[in-house]
Amino acid sequence: MAMAKHLTLIACVFAALMPALASAQRWAEGAVMQLTAATAIEYGTDAKRITKTVGPGSVVCGNATFSDPAPGVIKACRVPERVACLPKPVGTGSAALAKSGTKGDFIAWYCAGADLPVIVACTKAACGLVGAKRAVAAVASNPTLAGVNEALTPFTLDPYKDPSLIAVWAPYTAEIRALVP
Repeated sequence: MAMAKHLTLIACVFAALMPALASAQRWAEGAVMQLTAATAIEYGTDAKRITKTVGPGSVVCGNATFSDPAPGVIKACRVPERVACLPKPVGTGSAALAKSGTKGDFIAWYCAGADLPVIVACTKAACGLVGAKRAVAAVASNPTLAGVNEALTPFTLDPYKDPSLIAVWAPYTAEIRALVP
């Protein structure tokens, strides 16, 4: 029961992060990415990558867009992973703090060795029941790091830079800091 409640809290917060931006997480070199918003994209190989924010619109995954981080090697584009660990009890991170406040909802937790917590936040205007139901089903059926990163793929707002998201979690800064293992 506690595990289901924990997953539901995580999923409800993730639900607000589901606007359709990119239909895939990875694109082969030369592919055209259809982006409905500016999106951070990594381009290169596993050993050498560069990250650039591109879009919205049709963007070619290639050297002309990103420059060439690995000459002579086939490269690809991908949306970078947002989350390095999952919170307890599902993963190895700290316990999670999930709050629903007057300005929106958020969940926060720490990963080992990280200076800043993982924060996933949405404003009241962005949080919705239909999205929550879809996210609950998605996260509950795939509570893995890959599953969570895939659920977060469309999310482009940075909770550390976007003022509306900072307003959601900032009142709880002391509680977030208390999560540090």
